[in-house]
Order: sequence, then C-alpha cells, then structure tokens
Amino acid sequence: MIAAPEAPSALASGDGKLVASQPAGLRVLVLTETWERFSFYGMQALLIFYLTKHFLLSDAESYEIYGRYVALVYTAPIIGGMVADRWLGLRKAVLLGAIMLAVGHFGMAFEGDAARASLHGERPGAIERDELALQIMYLSLALIAFGTGFLKPNITAALGRLYHEEDPRRDSGFTLFFLGINLGGTIAALTVGYLGQGIAWRYGFGAAGLGMLIGLVIFIRGQKHLENRSEPPQPAALRRRVVGHLSLEHVIYAAIAFAVVIAWQLIQLRSVLTGLVGLVSAAVVAWLLWRVARDCAQPERDRMICAMLLILASLLFFVAVLQAGTTMNLYIDRNVNRTVLGHRFEASQFLALSGFFVIVLAPLFSALWLRLARLGAAPGPVSKIGAGMIISAFAFVSLALGGWLAPSAASVSVGWIVLAYAFQSAGELLVVPTGMSAVTRLSVPRFAGLMMGLWFLAAAGAGVISSSVAKLAALDLQASNAQTPETALTLYTHLFIGIGIALAITGLVVLLSSRSLLRLMHGVERHYADA
Repeated sequence: MIAAPEAPSALASGDGKLVASQPAGLRVLVLTETWERFSFYGMQALLIFYLTKHFLLSDAESYEIYGRYVALVYTAPIIGGMVADRWLGLRKAVLLGAIMLAVGHFGMAFEGDAARASLHGERPGAIERDELALQIMYLSLALIAFGTGFLKPNITAALGRLYHEEDPRRDSGFTLFFLGINLGGTIAALTVGYLGQGIAWRYGFGAAGLGMLIGLVIFIRGQKHLENRSEPPQPAALRRRVVGHLSLEHVIYAAIAFAVVIAWQLIQLRSVLTGLVGLVSAAVVAWLLWRVARDCAQPERDRMICAMLLILASLLFFVAVLQAGTTMNLYIDRNVNRTVLGHRFEASQFLALSGFFVIVLAPLFSALWLRLARLGAAPGPVSKIGAGMIISAFAFVSLALGGWLAPSAASVSVGWIVLAYAFQSAGELLVVPTGMSAVTRLSVPRFAGLMMGLWFLAAAGAGVISSSVAKLAALDLQASNAQTPETALTLYTHLFIGIGIALAITGLVVLLSSRSLLRLMHGVERHYADA
C-alpha cells in the first residue's frame, strides 16, 4: 500500500532540490523506513512459499494463515497509533516497533527440520512437521504484525512533525519517504527472494532481519535529529509507578507483550480472528452511523456516509491486490516460464515489479494531474477510484490471458506477469492515495482518527476475505492428480478472470455513481483541483 499520498505531486514538480535544506531528521526517517520495508516486503515475498514448500501446508491452510497475518498487520496500526498518541509518543513507538520487527524477522530464520511425509507409524504418508519451528514462525508473524503496527503509522506521523503546516519543503520530504518505501520493497523482493528460495529459507529471512536491524541502528543513532517533536505527550506520567515498582511505561510494554501472545494464538485459530475482525468492523460502523445521525448536521452526515461508501468500494480492491502474495505468487511458481535472457528468476522475486512500477508511474501520474488541473479537467476522487479499479481489473485479465494463450501449462510468458503488475500498480496509485486523502477530507474532524481506523479495518477484513477467495484456486498437495501444472493453470485462470470481472463491475458502478457521491461531498471535491 502507498503510505504517502502527498508524495507524487512533489515528484512531478520539476524541483531538483529534494534533499537540499531538508531537516536532518528526514534522512534518518527515510533510511529507517527503507530498511523496514526491505525487511517487511522481503519476508512477505517468501511467506507463501515457506508455508507450502518448507512446512508442506496445503494451499488452503497457507492462504488462511497468510490472510490472518495480513488482518493483524492492518489492525495493529490502530493500536500502535492510539498508544503512541496517548502515552509513548512517536519516537518510543517507532523504536519499539523496530525492535519487534527485527526479533520477528530473525525468528522467521529459524527453519527447524523440513516437513516430510511419514514412511512408518500408524499413518504412512502423513506429514511430519517440526512443531517448535512452526510455533516460532507463528510467534514471529505476530511480532512482525505488531512491530509494523507501532512503526508504520508513527514514523509517517514523525515525518510530518518535522515540518510546519505551510513548510514548502513538506512535499519534497514526503516524496523521498515515498521513494524509500518502494525502493526498499523492490530491492527486498530481488535479494531476499533469491536468498530464501534460491539458497535457503534462513538466509532470506535472515537478510530481512539484518535489514531491519540496520534500520533500527540508523534510527537509534539519529534520534537526536527528530528535534524533540516526537516525544511522549506526558513524560512524567510514563515514569509514575502504577504497579509496585513498575512504571506506567513498563506496564504498557507488558500489555503489548501480552497482546503479541494473544495474536500468536489468533493466527493459529481459523475462525476466531475472522469473527473478531468482522465484529469490530461492524461495531465501529454501527457506532459511527449512530453518532453521525445524532450529532452531525446534514452536510456532515452526507460527507461521512460518502467516506464510508468509498471505503466499502475500496474493500474489493484490497481483496484483489492481496492476491499478489498468495495466488499470483504460486501461479508464477507453478505455471510461468521464469527464464529471462538466460537467467531463471525465483517466483518470489517478481514481487519487485510492484514497487518498480510505482516508482516509475508515480511521477507520470502526478504530471498528468497537474496538466489536467491547469486545463480545468482534473478528475475528482470518485472518478480516480473507479478508474483505478477498472485498470486493476486488466491486471487479472492479463494473468488469465497468459494462461489461456500459453503453449503449455508450465510455459506462461513472463511478459503477462510484467503487464499485470504494471496495471495493478497503476490502479493502486489511483485508488489508495486518493481513497486515504478522500477519507481524511470528508471526515468530521472529531471522527477523523476513527475513520482512518475504519480504512485499516477494511484492509484487515480484505486480508481475511482474500484468503477465502484464494482458496477457490487451492490445490491439494496430497492428492496424486492435483499437483499438475494443468490443474493449477485451470484453477488460476478461472479465479483471475473472476476477480477481473468483479473489479471491472465495481469500478463501473463507482463511476456511474460519481455524480451522486459528489453531491454527498458538498463541495469537498473542489479541493482536488490541484491534486
């Protein structure tokens, strides 16, 4: 996901002085985030293969674990942001998140024994797995999810605090931050993917852990450059003893550790986490609707309802994009001819295309919006989101076409994968920053934080739904006739064309509803004239 909606506009400004006169803290935060994204996306590129190839979990089990992990990743920022705002402050929250991430990534490097089919005992052919290694992996995923929850939202907020509201350097600073995110993710898939799949899992996950450790060291050494703008809101309150000799800060850390333990167990429970995400989302929506109906005037009510509808429309987009880590990865591994100019790439390395195309396309889109704004023809947020979903639909149509036109089931051309990621990145650049910006602008100020929480909850719910959708193309690794390229190709092409059709229809509905949604905005859309 794109973390800095403001970034692309600066990219196209023609100002070459992106680094000149920037606050010293910018370099610290950009480098920390670059290495954090290196570790996070590197691990994510490997995860589905680690589950299916090392632990020999079925596709369906692997998709469920991946979906529950994603749900935690997008739920944790709500907790991380609240704890930082109320008690820890941004600097301590980022530091805590970086430590949890480093420990989690190094934990993933503990492979244990590879799973194998039993040759003896009561159940010949049953899969024998290293249970200790499996539990360490689950705990590591919980640590990574919570580490992301504490680092990701708070490092972005810390960057914002380096600038005054009207500081002309702000856009350039967020541009560099934006580039760091995608550069880290691009390099990660290429290097971590190669080490993990090409040599040994521990080297790939270890490289991800080392990347986060480098980011942690950079942040610790550079804390002085944050200009004391990211400190706890009440430092004295944190030092106050509340339980015996334990200070409030120690109690907070203990509570977070307990939450990680709970998350460790939730990742292993099939239906509990799904139910919790659904229950929390329903409760937040119901409470918001009640408060909006009771406390808001008509224009405010309309804007809040419009924001919720845009979040709902974006939910399907998230479900589709999250296929990159599951079905798209396995499709590339099982059905794509990955040899390019004599070099055979690992399937996990293709995730680098996502960050690459975002870096390439972001300045082009920004230049286009600026030019259209000068001509008075800039599209509104609803049109951008609808168009982004239709463009993303072409990504899945490309994947399906690649399968249908392949000369054999294991020789899909790599060109279709490149094209699919180009379409998906273009759609992401339209939907994600526009959606986040629209939600913040449409929300009543007193509900703005909760509405962004709802945005993250939508992404969390999409993780769960995405795993259920992926299971429509799940193979049974133990069935003698299921692990064939022909079976896999048939399942994947049917799934991808279905997702493409669903995205296209939803995007078309959004476009056709644009006038009605714009009326609900009551003039807010005019702020997008120069977006």
